[in-house]
Amino acid sequence: MKQLLAPVLLLLLVAGISLTAASQEPLKVFVLAGTSNMLGATAKIGDLPEELREPQKDILVYQKGDWMPLEAGKNLVGNEATFGQAMTKHLGQPIGILWTSVRYVASASPGPGINNIAKQSRDKGRPIEIAGMLLDVSFGDGLKEETAKIYGEKLVLWIDAARRDLGNDKLPIVMNRAIPPLPGTPHLELVRKAQDFVMLPNFRVFDCDDVSRGGDKVHFNTAGRLEMGRRFAAGMIELLKQDQ
Repeated sequence: MKQLLAPVLLLLLVAGISLTAASQEPLKVFVLAGTSNMLGATAKIGDLPEELREPQKDILVYQKGDWMPLEAGKNLVGNEATFGQAMTKHLGQPIGILWTSVRYVASASPGPGINNIAKQSRDKGRPIEIAGMLLDVSFGDGLKEETAKIYGEKLVLWIDAARRDLGNDKLPIVMNRAIPPLPGTPHLELVRKAQDFVMLPNFRVFDCDDVSRGGDKVHFNTAGRLEMGRRFAAGMIELLKQDQ
């Protein structure tokens, strides 16, 4: 009997080790950095398709010190839903979402704050890996000529600082092109041109002039935000494939 039990116990031990290792697999997290268009302005739950009104168990967001499913009415604001759906399908595993507010390209790097969240999560038994960043930082810099003129230079410095602080000089970053100039914001065109000429590794800028916006012509409406999520995902998947 003892001779039969020994192999069984060994198998159970190996299985236990394997399960423990699997549970420690880092959660791939994508940082959503920007201002109101990245952080949920004008999105309305009532305008969401039915499938997005249910908790998205494979798209986790960090709130109040813990990871919880993305859910309309609690933390869902729009673009991260369609982005998350596309990324979980591409990666074949759950992903995490972190929001961080960045108003200008001259703003401080969000790296230290993100690293602090990563430590807190790891200490609670959920290690994470920052897998990429979505960036929407342009409108504020386009309000004044002096900031618009140095936008390209400052953007490169900001990306370099964020990557350095996060310990990944090849971190994939996808950015949307600034919206077209509006009455009172003529300098946005300088920002758009600067974005077109920024050449960095693992960095993409996509056009969103045709994406629907609300009445103020600045913020994307709910349908527009969902479309932005799809475009961010397409750009991120392209970068991840190149890095394989």
